[in-house]
This record gives sequence, structure tokens and C-alpha cells, in this order.
Amino acid sequence: MDPLDPEVNRPPKKPSNEGLRLPRHLLEYLERAGVTQEAAEEAIREGQLHRLAVDVILGPIDQRMSIEELSSRSGVEIDSLRSIWRALGFIDVEEGSKIYSEVDLEATVVLKPLIRTEMGRDIAIKLARIVGSSMSRIAEAEVVAALVGERSGPIVSALEAYDQNLELADRFARFAERTLSVVPELLGYSWLRHLHGSAQRIISTSDRSLLDSSLIELSVAFIDMVGFTALSQQLSAKELTKVVAHFEALAYDTVAEVGGRVVKTIGDEIMFVSEDPVLATEICLVLRERFAQENDMSAQVRAGVAFGPVLPISGDYFGTVVNLASRIVNIASPGAVVVADLVHERIERSDKFDTFALRSRYIKDIGYEQLWAVVRKGEFSIGEQ
Repeated sequence: MDPLDPEVNRPPKKPSNEGLRLPRHLLEYLERAGVTQEAAEEAIREGQLHRLAVDVILGPIDQRMSIEELSSRSGVEIDSLRSIWRALGFIDVEEGSKIYSEVDLEATVVLKPLIRTEMGRDIAIKLARIVGSSMSRIAEAEVVAALVGERSGPIVSALEAYDQNLELADRFARFAERTLSVVPELLGYSWLRHLHGSAQRIISTSDRSLLDSSLIELSVAFIDMVGFTALSQQLSAKELTKVVAHFEALAYDTVAEVGGRVVKTIGDEIMFVSEDPVLATEICLVLRERFAQENDMSAQVRAGVAFGPVLPISGDYFGTVVNLASRIVNIASPGAVVVADLVHERIERSDKFDTFALRSRYIKDIGYEQLWAVVRKGEFSIGEQ
């Protein structure tokens, strides 16, 4: 079979089998979305039923509009629309392409008062970048969980292709009906709660002068899996995914439970923050212990913690303290929790930990820093690399 043959790459069409019918659940989903029988039959003939099931969540396909029409109906300039669209993380489309729906129009009308001024437009774009990045991750995780499964082998016939497209369409229909009404409410609730928490933390900062400089004092920690590269060569993609997912789930649960906030995940590394250096150190130790108990692989975790003023931008944090924590984790031994000197000053009186001075290390772009290994009270020293 020649893969360059256009007949091979053409979407598989429904086999001529009159006994094939759509599942009732999928049929009802398409009908509620306003899909006519003719449109459904055409999608089946063209092997595009699974794409149709996805496309209709934005509303009727025959009512889509171009960006020019969206601008005319909303009263928002095309340049502003394109800026928001890009900030949300979507690629530019050709002029005249009818891809926008009533959903886009409603959102544009809501944003219109904000983007009338240059300052408001800048705020809207910054918000769009944050929201777009977060929503992209959420949506992809949802779709992968709902749709991606194992396939026993390659598709070898039009019938098998049709069956798979039909299964994908039905899976997505069931997923959409379960989540479309719930997830927006959950996101709204989560945003409100996080807004409340963030505002409380920032206005309650112990150093009020920091508010004038846009800086806040935080403990910043990085935790990563040691031996991840070796594991990636030993395990299958599925097994490796399970290990990473387990580490991520354990980290998110532990950080929230003890009293921190996950900022982001970077491959096999997690960054979190906490106002209290004692809590930040405790999180690292708890996560190290839990990972060792629940992980049957050879991988271990290590952590680096620093404390001081950081600059919050778009949900992330920047500054020397962040860089220091990131550098520390890279020089920590497997299984070790290593903290900077300022963290040590704030935790040395705690009855939870024993600390051991490590040799002073030169930290790139920062200078010499006294580092400390932290263990549970009475636990032996893990040592340094």
C-alpha cells in the first residue's frame, strides 16, 4: 500500500452496510445540537462524524461568521479581536474564514467595555493569556481522559475506520453532555475562591512596604524526580505516563493539604509557593516520604527551598529567590531537602526539623550561598552531593 496514494489518505467513508446505525445517545446529542439528518449522513459518508460531534459544541455550523462579521456585529475592531484571539492561544485564520460562532460574539460583547481603552485592552490581553494557557491545559487533560484509549492494532479497513470514528463521536457526545453544564460552574467557583485567597494573602502581607514595589515575600520550592531520564528509557510510554501522573497527583494533594500552592509543573518538576518557610519545608519532607512509600520504581524526589521577595506576574513568580530555589534543587542529592540560608533562619527553632550545614556553594548568577540539609527530628543526615 503506497502511503502517498491520495486514495489512501482520503478520509474513510462509511461501508455500504445498511445495518449500521447511530447509537441513540449520539443521535439525540446531534439532534439537540441542531444537526439535520442530511448533515449527519454526509458526515458519515465522508468519515467525519467524530469531527462533527466536536464541532457542534460551538453551536450550529451553518451560522458561523467571519472575523469581519464578528467585528461588525460586536462593534469591536478587528485588530482588537485578533489580539485577544492570539492571547487566548489560538492561531490566526485566513480572512473570510467562517469559524466564529455566537459563543465568540457573546464573549466579545462582554469584553467590549473593557477593551475600549488602551489600558483596558492591555488588561484584557494579559487576562486572556493567563486564562487561555490554563484553559488549554484543562481542556486537553479532559479530552485525553475522555477519548484517548488503547487500540489493538492498525486500521485495516473502511469498516474499522467507520467503527472507530463512530466510537469517538459517541464518546465525545457522552463526555460533552456530562461536562458542558458543570465545568463552567466549577471554573467560576474555583476562580472566585482563588481570587479571594490571593487577595487575602497579598493584602495581609507582613511587610506592607512590599506592596509599593509589587513584590511579596514567599517561600519558593522546586521538587523534581531524580532518575526520570533513566526511567524514560526503561518504561513504556504508558508506564512512564502513570509514574508522572502519580507524582503530579501526589504533589498537588500534598502541597494543598499542608498549606502551599502549586504554581506550575515543568516536566518532572513541580514549583510551589507558601508564605511560611516552615510549611514549605514540611511539604517537601511529606512529599518525599509519600513518594518513597507509594513508588515502587527506583526514582526519588529532591527539593530546594528559598525565601524572600518575589515578583508575581500572570500567576507566576520571578526574581532571585525563584532562581535560587531552582538552582538548589539541581545540586541536591536524591532524596534530599536542601534550603537556603534565609529559610534556615526561620525554621531552625522549629521542633520538627534537624538541619545540617552543607559547604557553601557558588550559585550561578547569584553568588555564594550557605545551604542546609533538612531532615525530620532525629533522622540521620542525608548528606550532600
